[in-house]
Amino acid sequence: MSTSPTEDASSPDALKLRHDNSRLRSELAEARRLNDRDAKRIDTMEEELKRLRLREAEDAKTLEAMVQHVEANLKRTTERAVSAENTITTLKKEIKALKSENSTTLSENKKFKEGKDVLELKERAHTASLKLAGAAKDAESNLKQLMAGVDILKLMAETLACFDKLSEHTGDIKSGRKGYGTAL
Repeated sequence: MSTSPTEDASSPDALKLRHDNSRLRSELAEARRLNDRDAKRIDTMEEELKRLRLREAEDAKTLEAMVQHVEANLKRTTERAVSAENTITTLKKEIKALKSENSTTLSENKKFKEGKDVLELKERAHTASLKLAGAAKDAESNLKQLMAGVDILKLMAETLACFDKLSEHTGDIKSGRKGYGTAL
C-alpha cells in the first residue's frame, strides 16, 4: 500500500512538521533581529567606552599638569618664604645694631647737650637717622613680599581644595555613582 504524495502532504505529521518549520523560521528571524540589535548596541557601547577612555586620559593629563603647576608654585613660594625669613633675620640684626648705635648716639647727644663735639654728634645722628630710615624701608618691603607669599599660599590651598573636589568627582565617574551612567 503505497500512499500518494498528496496524501503525504496532508497527513497530520506533515502538517505538524510544516507548522514546526514555520515556527522555527519565525524564531530564527526573531533571533537574527535580536542579534543585530545587540551587535549594534555593543558597537555603540564600545564607541562610548573609547570616548570615555580618551576623556579619562585627557583628564589625567590635565590633572597631572595642574599638580606639576601647583608643585612649582609651592616650591617658588617656599623659596620666597625662606628668603623672606632670612631677610627678616638679617634686618633684626641690623635693627639691633642700629639700636646700639642709637644708644651711642643718645649718649653722644647727652654730651652734645653738655656742649661737646656738636658737629660730630650732628653728623652721627644724621647718619643713624638715614640708616634707621633705610632699615625701616627694607623691612617694609620684605614684609610686603612675605605677605604676597602668604597670599600665594592661600591661593594654592584653594587650588588644592579644588583638586580634591575634582579627584572626588573623577572617583564618582569611575565607580559609576554619577556622571555618565554605566556603559556596560
